[in-house]
Amino acid sequence: MRDVARLASRAYAHAVPAVIESPVFGEISADGDGTWQAFVEVDGAKIELELSIDTLAGLDGALIESLTQQALQVRELDRQAREALEQDCDDDDSVVIAYREHLLKHVDSGELEAHFGEGAWRTSGEAFVKALTLLRIVIYPEQPDGAIAVDYGVESKLTDHVLCLAFDIDGEPNALSIEA
Repeated sequence: MRDVARLASRAYAHAVPAVIESPVFGEISADGDGTWQAFVEVDGAKIELELSIDTLAGLDGALIESLTQQALQVRELDRQAREALEQDCDDDDSVVIAYREHLLKHVDSGELEAHFGEGAWRTSGEAFVKALTLLRIVIYPEQPDGAIAVDYGVESKLTDHVLCLAFDIDGEPNALSIEA
């Protein structure tokens, strides 16, 4: 019986890497809390980059590095995301328009004007999408349907709700939601 336990322990040790080294996130280990953060600067704005892992079992450094490199292409990811958000504005049940309505209902209009400025963002979905701030990019290597999520919104002091667009492991946008 002890031999079976020893073999199972060895197999588990090979299946779960003790540590994955990431040039962006540093040391990723099972001892961590499951979240690693870094920041990237794009056009003077500091964007949070987060890696979220429930378990290292079955993951390898190559997948994490590949998704991290995708996420680091911030300008291209932002362009693709905003294009998908603009397309959503044309839907009758648009999540983007629902998010704008949420902000208009729950956030002081003066604060919104200070963030977005005066203009067409109140009536034009395209103008609203252009005015949103890219807040955070999260990598979920265990989620092939939502491997990278991009959060847009306004300053956290105004609302804790964000507009979240998920990209699948192939880099295609596939889910849009309002998250708190």
